[in-house]
Amino acid sequence: MSCEIYEIKHSEKMSPEQFRHLIDKKKCEDTEHAYGDIKRKAVIYRGESHISEKMEYINVEEYLKSL
Repeated sequence: MSCEIYEIKHSEKMSPEQFRHLIDKKKCEDTEHAYGDIKRKAVIYRGESHISEKMEYINVEEYLKSL
């Protein structure tokens, strides 16, 4: 079993505060215990899709169109 986790933001700008829950060790452990290995962590927001050194950012419109 595996899962993906996301933080949903209304902002158009990237910021480290946006993914603070995605890198929280305890929250990730609890999530993996309940849903399996985390295969993807990303912030869904209104800005342009981008993969930084620390996090993947996905434009909300692109994400929804990919479903």
